[in-house]
Amino acid sequence: MNSRKKIINELRFQLYSKEVTDEYYPVQLSASDATAILALLKEQQPRVLTLEEVPDAVFCYLEYKAYGTIEPAIFGEVDTDDTVAFTTLEDGKDYLDISDYCKAWRCWTAKPTDAQREAVKWDEEA
Repeated sequence: MNSRKKIINELRFQLYSKEVTDEYYPVQLSASDATAILALLKEQQPRVLTLEEVPDAVFCYLEYKAYGTIEPAIFGEVDTDDTVAFTTLEDGKDYLDISDYCKAWRCWTAKPTDAQREAVKWDEEA
């Protein structure tokens, strides 16, 4: 396993703990973990992930169309009811409908500029 993937797997393990209910709950993020996550994200060239790539991304920038915001996020899991769980560094856990991907929310490999965000159309705008 390459060192980048090892770091990602270690951080992911630290961020989630398995509970008796088999649900994942985020663990408090330390400043050094947050710094490491942001450094990994900065290494990437910004592009929108395909829905199939989202579970493998682990870390991404989550963009909400309705709010016009984008923030670092950690992929949690795909739930059986067709939702995806993310933990954002600022707001905690969020569940998003898979059917709304690239319509109401999308994931970027790295933080895009405003121009890059505007250049990539949302599904209903294409």
